[in-house]
Amino acid sequence: MTGKVYLVGCGPGTPDLLTIRAVNVLESADVVLHDRLIDDHVLEHTKDEVEEIYVGKKAGESNKQEWINELLVSKAEEGNVVARLKNGNPVIFARGGEELQYLKERGIDVEIVPGLSSATSLAPLIGVPLTKRGVSSSLSILTGVGKGGSDSSWENVGDTGVVLMTVKNLSRVVEKLTESKMSKRTLSVLISSGSTSDERILVSQLDRIPELAEFVGIEPPFNTGGGGSRRGIIGHKRPDFRRF
Repeated sequence: MTGKVYLVGCGPGTPDLLTIRAVNVLESADVVLHDRLIDDHVLEHTKDEVEEIYVGKKAGESNKQEWINELLVSKAEEGNVVARLKNGNPVIFARGGEELQYLKERGIDVEIVPGLSSATSLAPLIGVPLTKRGVSSSLSILTGVGKGGSDSSWENVGDTGVVLMTVKNLSRVVEKLTESKMSKRTLSVLISSGSTSDERILVSQLDRIPELAEFVGIEPPFNTGGGGSRRGIIGHKRPDFRRF
């Protein structure tokens, strides 16, 4: 009898932001596939006899994604309950949609277990609202990977913009945002390894983010967010902010 695959979102980093549904799936899984972004404490919810498989891949390793897809199918066809763990939400810039389609096309029972996306959870965790009445009434979530998205995506950025995976394209991301309606002086936040013990936060006006990130040595993975007004969106201070 064919098993089932769960595409499980594990939240932005810290294991205490796992959903109850995610914990229930982990406790029942026969096989767990995970990468380097998954906190080791998340795996403590698995049963003793679980098979853990590390499937971490570097950017651009499309052949490894094919191997992961095939592995999900083969483990499910063996009758296993398979948990494919992903940082954040599995269907927000996480290849979850591709894996979902691949599995369905091969007749594998698959279910998505949503997780807290870094796009919507990291800013609130540090006291930064993403929308605020009278200041920001729209929110855009974009990816900084590759060419930075289509021109139409960047031209229609909302009052607040959140950009995920800006690691290699931070300067381009800032350029695209300033080409849209965002002012170069928009107060912005750069969050590195958010919600983890390695978290670092940089607050600055938008056009200074790239040079300051390099200056203070902020490491990936990180997200960039900005919008609203100086008084409206950044409404909360923390002592560990690097503010410029």
